[in-house]
Amino acid sequence: MRILVVSGPHAFATRDMFTGHTWGLRQLLGEDNVHTYDIIPRYNLFSLFADVLEEKFGKGNVPREIRANVLAAEPIFAKAHLVRADWVYFLSPMYMPMSFVQLLRADGFKCAVYFTECPYEDHLWASTQAKHFDVCFVNDRNSVTPFQIYNPQSYYLAPMGPSKSTSTRRFRGDELSKSSSTPRGRRLGRHRLETIWKLAGGN
Repeated sequence: MRILVVSGPHAFATRDMFTGHTWGLRQLLGEDNVHTYDIIPRYNLFSLFADVLEEKFGKGNVPREIRANVLAAEPIFAKAHLVRADWVYFLSPMYMPMSFVQLLRADGFKCAVYFTECPYEDHLWASTQAKHFDVCFVNDRNSVTPFQIYNPQSYYLAPMGPSKSTSTRRFRGDELSKSSSTPRGRRLGRHRLETIWKLAGGN
């Protein structure tokens, strides 16, 4: 099984989630079967582009098709084909256009998602986004019920970040590959990821 992991546009708030889930999935499935698309560089670039356009034409006059979140998401479809992904796994999808998820699923890709901001605005995200995915994961137990209203395949997945013993520092992707010891939070993350892909029907 091949997975494409898509980051959220946050440089700090959910970065540990992106690196942690990617690390855990690679431990589970092997390096060659887990690919990533880091949306941040393109999102930041096109945000500057949008600022220039809004200054020139006025806020609210920039067409949706050239907004930062739309332009930053465009390569996901191509990369899913390039790596021959079975699943596309979105982390923190609040700014992700659901039209891209619909396009991926229409072309045969399964799509999973991890909502990292629960329980804040659960009704909004559950009602507008959950139904578009094959499987949803939420990071708060109280959020399972509202999400299951819109997508019965919704499950609780505890947050996976650094353990208490390593909470004073944040992990970058290169640190994960160079580290000779595995933080406890990462070991636990692998077991949680094994569980979620069994729920999702992955092998």
